[in-house]
Amino acid sequence: MTTDFGTDFGTDLATLADGDIDPAFGLSSGVRLVAADVARRLQTEALFYADEGGYGFDLREQVASRSSRASIAAQVEEETLRDDRVEDARAAADGNRVSLLVSTAEGPFRLVVDTSAAPAALAEEPL
Repeated sequence: MTTDFGTDFGTDLATLADGDIDPAFGLSSGVRLVAADVARRLQTEALFYADEGGYGFDLREQVASRSSRASIAAQVEEETLRDDRVEDARAAADGNRVSLLVSTAEGPFRLVVDTSAAPAALAEEPL
């Protein structure tokens, strides 16, 4: 949805890098919300949300399975593009880290998921 003030990606409770809710109960919107939602999508077993049409992708399981880097990157891109707010996604897998360049109507941002941490640590930076 586009408004006079830009694209409305919605608003939700802010989350910390580990996925927990911000104890100050702040709000998140814009590309920061999209980044948090993509990160959550990549760390959620698909069966957990079976009623939601296959929502989720367990990136940690894929990395642990020793799938090829190219296969993991392609699967991450496919899952990221399932979010309607994402226009394009490019991923690169390197060991336990997956780096994403995600484009939205509000512009691109980078997201790095490190699966060696439990839960996976996230780093996100608007471009």
